[in-house]
This record gives sequence, structure tokens and C-alpha cells, in this order.
Amino acid sequence: MLDKIKKLGLKVKCGIGWHNGTYAHIAGEPQCFFAKTCPDCGKYITEKRHKYGEWFYPYQDRCEQVRECVYCQDKKTRTEHQFAQWEYYEFGKCNQIRECIRCHKKETRVEHDYQEHHKDSQCRIIKVCTRCKDEQLGSIEHNWVKIPFSNNDLKVSGKRKCRDCGYIG
Repeated sequence: MLDKIKKLGLKVKCGIGWHNGTYAHIAGEPQCFFAKTCPDCGKYITEKRHKYGEWFYPYQDRCEQVRECVYCQDKKTRTEHQFAQWEYYEFGKCNQIRECIRCHKKETRVEHDYQEHHKDSQCRIIKVCTRCKDEQLGSIEHNWVKIPFSNNDLKVSGKRKCRDCGYIG
């Protein structure tokens, strides 16, 4: 009975890819090629353990980077742009542009510079962009009536009154 349970356990373990055995370098192959034979199911399993060098740009005017395994020259690639700083390109507008110094790809965005300007009649902060004058509603900031000389809010029946808009809350 225990042998059947053990065999079933090993079958399940190997069935989900959890094999025993120790990896060893495959003779005649690059140093990153390894293999093992599972002693439980007899499956021959290979694995590559690449050792990659540093990323580099093979071309001056492209953003594709490459790195190679020092043993077998397997290559990995990625795109890594080198963008200049964001710059506004129209006076009085918030459009920005930046350009990659390698491949000249351009990206644009809108970047406002909002500053608190004033409050509306319901005590909502109005923010205005210093460049394009776009307005944005901010949070509500009431100016509660204070008890003289104490700087504490004056409360009547647990409620306060805003001296700017008259809101009671």
C-alpha cells in the first residue's frame, strides 16, 4: 500500500514538472547548457543558464540595445530611448515636447502649472494655469467663524458657519 502511495506521489510530482536530479554541464556544449535525468521518471531535462553581459547600443542612431550570453552569444534585445528634457514649444500654451537624442522619436504631453488663484462663492479653490490661463476647480476650503482671542471655531449646536459663503456644517 505504501509503495502505491509513493509511486502515485512521484507520478504527481513529476507530472507537474517538479523533477529530482542535479543539473550538470553538457559536455561539448557552451558552459550555459545544463541537463539532468530525473531518477523518479527517467525524463531527460535540459536548461540554459545564460550569463549575459552589459546592455549596449550596436547602432549610433537606433535605440535598440543588445546583450549577449558570454558563453553561447544568445542575444536579448530591448528598446531604451534617451530623451532630452521636456520643453514647452508654444508661448502661452502648455504643450510640451521631448526628443530622443539617438533615434529622434518625439513625445508630447500637456503639462499645466496650476496655482491657487481665488475662491468661488461656495468656497471652492479656483486654480489657474500660469501659462495658458486654464482654470481648474480645487477643493473646498471654508473660513469658519472664530471665537475672538482663542482661534477656536465658533460652534452653535455643534455646527460651524463659514464667514465667506455662509455655509453651516
